[in-house]
Amino acid sequence: MRHLIQQSTGIYTGAVYRDVQLLAGGFPGEGMRNGSVIVVKTHRGGNQGTYDRAILLIRNPYDAILSEFNRRNSANKSHVGSVSLADYQSGE
Repeated sequence: MRHLIQQSTGIYTGAVYRDVQLLAGGFPGEGMRNGSVIVVKTHRGGNQGTYDRAILLIRNPYDAILSEFNRRNSANKSHVGSVSLADYQSGE
């Protein structure tokens, strides 16, 4: 979603996190949460800032679980990593 917003508007998207992989991979606003970015990514509400509006993105639960499995079990423990078919079949 951040990529689509950034590409269609030409304005950077930010995040309350500072993921150096995303920063290097095409999200120059990563870690920014001020008025210089069009949206700010967060996984939580509450004390991470006060915002006037929100975009609520709800994923398919199957896709979200699969993504989290890949993140936890990939060799580099990264949200951009993936595991082999054998890793799924072993159940580990």
